[in-house]
Amino acid sequence: MEHKRTLIKTTLKTISKIPLKTTYKLITLLTVLSLTMSLTGCGVIKAFMTVRDNDSNTKEETANDGNDETETANNGNSGDSTLNDGSNSSGEGAVNNGTDSSGNDADTSKDGGETKDGSETKDGGETKDDIKTKESDSAKDTNADSSAGKSTLDDNTEFEHKIPVSEGKDRLLSRQELKTVEEDLNSVRFNGFTSQEFSSPENIYWDEVFYNEAMIETPGIDRAKIEQEYLEKMGWDEIYIDLGWIGKPQVEEFMEETSGIPANDAKHPLTWEYLPDDDLYVSAHGDTNYMPITLDSGTIEGDEIHLYYTVTDYDSYEHPFELIIKETATGYRFISNLWTPPEGRDEAVRKVYEQIITEYENGIRDHLSGEQFMGRNMSPVASWTYTKNASDGRDPLELTGYYMEDLNHDGYDELIIGEITQDKIMPVFEIRSIRLGSWNRVCMSNDDFQYYLAQDGCVYEYNLNEPTRYESLIKERIEGAYHFLEPVEGVIRSPMEDDSGTNPYFFVKDSITPREGDHISKEMYKGFFGKAQKEYRDIPYTTFE
Repeated sequence: MEHKRTLIKTTLKTISKIPLKTTYKLITLLTVLSLTMSLTGCGVIKAFMTVRDNDSNTKEETANDGNDETETANNGNSGDSTLNDGSNSSGEGAVNNGTDSSGNDADTSKDGGETKDGSETKDGGETKDDIKTKESDSAKDTNADSSAGKSTLDDNTEFEHKIPVSEGKDRLLSRQELKTVEEDLNSVRFNGFTSQEFSSPENIYWDEVFYNEAMIETPGIDRAKIEQEYLEKMGWDEIYIDLGWIGKPQVEEFMEETSGIPANDAKHPLTWEYLPDDDLYVSAHGDTNYMPITLDSGTIEGDEIHLYYTVTDYDSYEHPFELIIKETATGYRFISNLWTPPEGRDEAVRKVYEQIITEYENGIRDHLSGEQFMGRNMSPVASWTYTKNASDGRDPLELTGYYMEDLNHDGYDELIIGEITQDKIMPVFEIRSIRLGSWNRVCMSNDDFQYYLAQDGCVYEYNLNEPTRYESLIKERIEGAYHFLEPVEGVIRSPMEDDSGTNPYFFVKDSITPREGDHISKEMYKGFFGKAQKEYRDIPYTTFE
């Protein structure tokens, strides 16, 4: 059964990941790249490095030729809705007025909300096929002239070691070594490891690694057959975006090669749809998480390679990272990739959240309208405190506040902004998290979608669209490197069935798509609401005043 809301959510889930600013920047960048490649024959990654590094002297100072043992390593420190007011549901829905799935602007950083739920990008205005083609061309150009040895990322030959690590002493990487490793990390095969943070191989998010299929080919596939099986599994009539697949054996082999642990030990395994008859993982999306990096420096420490690089957000703040890898016979083994702010992670997180808290405090003090809050990329529900919920003439700043807790157990507290409980528990204004050094929006309440924090750290999303009479209450958990809200279970009242005189009530599990056979009684529907309300958490906010 096809439902318009499901189609909108599925389609916009991918579209909303491409931020406007990223698109504008990449259009300009790709123009430069095209000219550069046509004039010099350099690959896309080399051209990107030329554009980014305006000061070649700085580059030379950062990574010396490996002979100056007195120089220390630079550690990289330098700094669903339906169609209404532009906000959305669980972070997967339709977009109006430039916002994405959880009420984010279709942008990836502090000044516009982050993709999907505010995170850094599923970056770039290119499709995954564009990236694959350009990266492959770049690798071929690099192979032709690289003195460090033939790259093997675009074929099945044995990977050549590029960094000698058995010299018995720690040392800096040379410029050529940094360049070689950087080209490898900017390949589609390995770039997914730098688009996320992980503290150990067990904590790698494999959805990120395989998002662009990691240059893994699965031969002998009947595309039409796979598409039909996927449509049937998803309950769709048509696929509107790109469909990708990887064989399960290839997935597990790559996971073990690059992490050093059995695939079954991964805490965040690949969540693509699995087609058992074909032994394939399949996913439909039209964007990319490809995010090229520029290495600042690196050191050899025993058999480990420590690499330092920065990620620049759209406020031009630079966020330093340390990536630890080892070379293997087939490429690299990834040990960890962590944000390393010079002031420490706790203090850096406090600074990020302090700005958001101040923006809400000022907006409530100034009695901004809901529309004005939206214009400043904040929840319009914040205005309910002195409009819909105004009582006793109390200062709204005494009735609103913030709370921090690590809801998804990733080592970072989430920031929750909301209204203190009076007669009943109110929806949170919004929840934000930390990703790659910047804030990331998990969800944001608006006039049509409201979010309630549950006792177990999950979130209940309530949606009522009065014009269509569509209503739903979905329990969702925070998942993945981008902190998406993924459905656990819920109930839906569908106006399509109501209009046709059939039972409009559904129970859904791990999905927002009602299917035949999911019908429940009206009593069970109401019962789910009663159960959920008992799970709503009375949040102990710290007041703004």
